[in-house]
Amino acid sequence: MVQQLYDDMRLLAEVQGFDKVIQKLGMEKDEVPPGIVAIRQEIGRIEKEVAEMENELENLRKERRQKERELDEKLESLGKYRAQKNQVKTNEAYSALLKEIQDVETEKFESEENVLVFMERAEELTRLIGEKKGRLAKCGEELVSMEEENKKRVEQLEKELLKYTEERNLRGSKVNSDLLSRYEKIKKAKDGLAFVAVRNNTCQGCFMELPPQVVSELMKRDKIITCERCSRLLYWEEK
Repeated sequence: MVQQLYDDMRLLAEVQGFDKVIQKLGMEKDEVPPGIVAIRQEIGRIEKEVAEMENELENLRKERRQKERELDEKLESLGKYRAQKNQVKTNEAYSALLKEIQDVETEKFESEENVLVFMERAEELTRLIGEKKGRLAKCGEELVSMEEENKKRVEQLEKELLKYTEERNLRGSKVNSDLLSRYEKIKKAKDGLAFVAVRNNTCQGCFMELPPQVVSELMKRDKIITCERCSRLLYWEEK
């Protein structure tokens, strides 16, 4: 009976060792490499910038078309006013007409300046959008390459996981079913760590110092003992 319990505890320690490795490999497999995270973030940032620039460019084009319509109206007005110069009969009317022409010419000049500013900004935005899209394409290529490498890494980890899981299950199948079931429940509740050594009279799960009587009982290896604080299964670690 004592020998059977000793064998079960030894196998359970091996099962716990495999479970630690399996948990670590699973976390590594699910982890997205920092390089992929960074380049995805950069792609998202560039896409946002391009969308904002394209929106600004579209608004500029609308404003430019509006200013060009206003400019056409000013030119049409100037043509009419200049045609009327030879038709006015009084100095007062002539002066008023000249004032109208001057005002329209000022507005025309401002409209032309606005159209020029819009054109320059549109050219700048078009250039910037082209540069951003070029960088976006390059980032996309880098991301594809990184994801391909990551896929290979994940495949390798999955092979290792399968190997360790098979080894773990083989040992687990030899452990007393009630003890293994108890271990599984504790493992689930304690983030994967259910069976821990006692080292220097201290539980290696919660690091509480155990009473001498508990340590003495553990050293006999004739019954299952759990930690009073963390409820994990304990075993005496031989030097």
